[in-house]
Amino acid sequence: MKAVKRTGEKLHIPTLLLFNKITFLHKYRQTFRQKYIHNEPHSDIIAKLHFFMFTYRHIVTYTFHHLYTFTCRTDIGDIHTMRVITLINQKGGAGKSTIARGLLSAAEARGIKAGFLDTDKTENLVQWAGRAAAADNWAEDIAGFKTLNPEEARDIVLDLDEEGDIDLFIVDTPGDASELHDLLATVSDLVLCPIQPSTSDLSTAIGTANWMYRMRARVDDPSQLPSFRAAINRVGSKPTKTEARVMLYARANKLVGDGAAPPEEKLRILPRYIQQRDAYRRMDEEGLLGRMISSDQRRKEQFFKNPKHLRDALAEMDEFLSLCLAIVEEEK
Repeated sequence: MKAVKRTGEKLHIPTLLLFNKITFLHKYRQTFRQKYIHNEPHSDIIAKLHFFMFTYRHIVTYTFHHLYTFTCRTDIGDIHTMRVITLINQKGGAGKSTIARGLLSAAEARGIKAGFLDTDKTENLVQWAGRAAAADNWAEDIAGFKTLNPEEARDIVLDLDEEGDIDLFIVDTPGDASELHDLLATVSDLVLCPIQPSTSDLSTAIGTANWMYRMRARVDDPSQLPSFRAAINRVGSKPTKTEARVMLYARANKLVGDGAAPPEEKLRILPRYIQQRDAYRRMDEEGLLGRMISSDQRRKEQFFKNPKHLRDALAEMDEFLSLCLAIVEEEK
């Protein structure tokens, strides 16, 4: 994780609060750590919330100007190695949760200690983890968290990084433009913007990329901002002419800027796109891809013994994870 997360870089954002990095309250912040059980008769998914404590949180002070600032938390120890990938698109239905599930599946299959934070009120990741646990396709060492509070989301990431017990942390966000995105950008190593190969999705991705571009003017050292990549997903095995035309246009033209002047940069897109697969629909219903493969191999029916469609999906997500981690290591 980059040093900026603890070195007091200042960002200017419209908010009601000023977070002071110097003054601390000796108080505890409670946050929800999600554990999943499925033994209640009234619901398929019942989440048992266990409270744990975070100490030395920031004192909150009100300001009176229409434009406010916050300061990132100061480093109180060594820089840890937790990698944070945050999925952001300013619209819903672009594939954020699918990619989050796939990245967690790939990490679990590699033996990487992973965790996730669900900041969307739909709780797609939380509910998926519950379904996975009910189907015995979950890994107990994957730490799950949820919150709708922007400051708490940022603090969860920083505290987990400080603890040093998690290697890869995936953050799923709502499809909107909010203070949450600004705060998460200060604690992420890579911002992924999933898009489908359509004109409307490309337009939304450009808006999200423009937001990241404008963030450079709001920090002291723009080089410390996370890397940004668009991730094209839900592409057919043979892209249609329309899909191919959209992808070619997205890669060939300058599309990104501050939104006021002509675009200055090309949209940065991952070189590997994610296919539309039935395996990802099954993953949504049943859990982690690697665990699903193991479950199928234990079934009596011979047809399930070699679930190639699941293996292909896991291999695709493993390659996708490698691309993401390579970007983080190259640009951190």
